[in-house]
Amino acid sequence: EEDTFIHCDNASAINQAQKGANKRSKHIRIHQSYIWEQIHIFKRVIVLKVDTKYNPADLQTKPLNAELYNRHTRTIMGERNCFVKFASGD
Repeated sequence: EEDTFIHCDNASAINQAQKGANKRSKHIRIHQSYIWEQIHIFKRVIVLKVDTKYNPADLQTKPLNAELYNRHTRTIMGERNCFVKFASGD
């Protein structure tokens, strides 16, 4: 099976996925156990940080400058190669 990559722009969500629930989020521990197993035991899910300039979902959630607005719009409309790189560590 191939790995599944989840690109996320929320540092708290990434931290919780990698380290598990903390005292403030323990109420969702049961719901996250399957994903935790996939991340930590089976190593099938990999959670990566995605920057705003590579995250087309930001088009609907944040105010963007004209360049990012146009780039994300082209991505959502199906244009390929709008971004040279789509991964963490930019």
